[in-house]
Amino acid sequence: MQSKLNTKEEELKNLQNEFNTKKEADAAAAAALTAKEADAVAAAALTADLEKLKADFDNKSKELAETQTQGADTQADLQSKLSTKEEELKNLQNEFDTKKEADAAAAAALTADLEKLKADFDNKSKELAETQTLEKVKGELDNKSNELSNLQASSTESHQQDAA
Repeated sequence: MQSKLNTKEEELKNLQNEFNTKKEADAAAAAALTAKEADAVAAAALTADLEKLKADFDNKSKELAETQTQGADTQADLQSKLSTKEEELKNLQNEFDTKKEADAAAAAALTADLEKLKADFDNKSKELAETQTLEKVKGELDNKSNELSNLQASSTESHQQDAA
C-alpha cells in the first residue's frame, strides 16, 4: 500500500512539474505577443512614411507640372520609393498576420495542454485521496480484527478455565 501511495505521490509531483513547465511556456508565448506589438508599431511607422511619401509625391507632381524642368526623373524616383515602401508595408502586414495566426494557434494548443494537465492533476489527486482513505480503512479493519482475535482468545481461555 505504501509503495502504491509513493507511486501516486510521485505521479502527482510529475504532473505538477509538467503544469509548471506549461505555465512557463505560456509566459514565453506572452513575450512573443509583445514582439508582435513591436511589429505593429513598425507597421504604423511604415504607414506614416508611406503617407509622407504620398504627400511628397503629390507635391513633386505639382512642381513638375509647374516647372517642367525637373521632368520625369523626380517623379520616377518618387514613384520608385513609393512602390518600394508600399511593398515593404505589404510584406510587413503579411508577416504580422502570419505571426498573429501562429501565436493564436500556439495559444490554443497551450490552453488545451493546460486543461489536460489540470484534469490529469485533479484525477491523480482524487486517486491519491482514495488510496489514502483505503489505507486508513484497512488499518482500522486490521485493528478491529486484532481486537476480535484477542477477544476470541480471551473468551476461549475463559471457557477453558471455567471447564477446568
